[in-house]
Amino acid sequence: MKNYIYIILLGTLAFGWNSCKETSNTLTKYTVPEYWDYQPSWSHDGKKIVFASTRNSHPTQNLFRMNADGSDIQQLTFLKEGWGNSFPVCSPDGTKIAFISDQGDGIRSLFMMNSDGSDIRMLSQEEDVLSTQVVFSLDSQLIYAEVQNENGSDIYNFHVKTGEKSQVTYFDWGVGNPSLHPNGKLLAFNSGRYGNPEIEVLNLETGTLERITESWSDDGAPVWSADGKHIYFYSNKDEPKYEIYRIEVATKKWQRITDSPNWDLEARVSPDGKHLTFHSSRIGRNSIVVTDSEGNNRQTLTNLEVTPFVDLIKEDGLETAIAMYPKAILDSLNTHYVLEEELIGLADELIKTKKNTEAKEVLDYIRNHVVTENFPDMTIEQYQKLNVEAPLSQSQFFQLVLDEGVEKGRTVFDELRENYKNRIFFNDYEMLMLAYWYHFLGNYKSSIDLLHMNLELYPQSYQTYHDLGQSHEAYGELETAFKYYKKASELDTISWYGTHARSKVEELGARVEDKSEP
Repeated sequence: MKNYIYIILLGTLAFGWNSCKETSNTLTKYTVPEYWDYQPSWSHDGKKIVFASTRNSHPTQNLFRMNADGSDIQQLTFLKEGWGNSFPVCSPDGTKIAFISDQGDGIRSLFMMNSDGSDIRMLSQEEDVLSTQVVFSLDSQLIYAEVQNENGSDIYNFHVKTGEKSQVTYFDWGVGNPSLHPNGKLLAFNSGRYGNPEIEVLNLETGTLERITESWSDDGAPVWSADGKHIYFYSNKDEPKYEIYRIEVATKKWQRITDSPNWDLEARVSPDGKHLTFHSSRIGRNSIVVTDSEGNNRQTLTNLEVTPFVDLIKEDGLETAIAMYPKAILDSLNTHYVLEEELIGLADELIKTKKNTEAKEVLDYIRNHVVTENFPDMTIEQYQKLNVEAPLSQSQFFQLVLDEGVEKGRTVFDELRENYKNRIFFNDYEMLMLAYWYHFLGNYKSSIDLLHMNLELYPQSYQTYHDLGQSHEAYGELETAFKYYKKASELDTISWYGTHARSKVEELGARVEDKSEP
């Protein structure tokens, strides 16, 4: 349930600071293409980066390859519909690329192709391969992937020549996102047995298991450093943003590697261990970024022409910023909780510099267009008094839910909403992740209850409607599931969630009657 949750926006605002009636030169100095870049992976020699992107086929993802400096982008796959291709990984011998794909039919499977994009073939014959990272064995003969089973999921390997599948882990909890140590003997992965995603390491020779991370945070997508002494991963340890971290396996000492205003995810280490690549949403949409192994010397390789929305507001005014961003991207930006935080920060900055008129314009924009719709018609002074801390942090609330149950969480949630009517304390994605884990554990009722709380905070979150559809379907309430899938499909026209919701509407439509909206 990775990222990212959005709403229908917009009308034109006639705000005038920095004069919005600019010349065509001003309007053409920014180019904002409607695509997203994801999940970069290094070639065996470190000279190329393969990644997933919606460019040329939005919203369907295809695979692309470019030089390590971002030049010479070449398209490798050419799907036109469906969720598409994702999580590419290059084989150590440099000849193959493995990836997850639905090939336009909605069924996730493990695929492999030559490094130039030729000879695409399916390795898994069942619709059970989950959408997480995969990894080759050191001799390039096996591919490790997460497969759904009666325990939730386990790691299996697939033989590249025959497609034969063998189970690697046998746990009573879900595991995924495998990463193989440079010595080929240790397998790192995400573990679901602690109630939140943690990282564990399995010794493939002895069967011993070691827990690497221990925190409330969502610690995901582990990858080994080139020397095998560290594991890089993403985490929201310093909430609410996801950043790239590194942990020393021997000492369990954490080190924060990135510091983005939005999210940094899915890090991969270059073969020589000197560089990292990952995708980042710091410009409002995902771009491919490269840094050194310490997170310094950051270079954005794709979407270089995009200017962050808030920076563009500062430079050329709100109306120009709106004019520069295509509607699909604005729909995404305006439902992402990070944009709300950044706009509030901009309003605070303007208030401090006595630019109350401009601050009011920003607050009006939040009130009229950002997902929460939680800001009343207030004065600047009232807004300043409103900007207070909640008595309970997001982490404390989630721990309360895990310790005392969702019903207790609902009581506390209602109290917070009553006492702090105009503040939102929990971000959209985190609430969705908490609900997902209850769904994953088979507690669909608790998942539904949490998703309804999220819907109160984010009434236009199409991912929440989609996930409500999934949980109600799993709970056996097909008519209700149909209604929520239908709502998600209406709200979302640009992402996988809308595509999947439409397929579920079609699938369930013949079995239930659509009586009313949820």
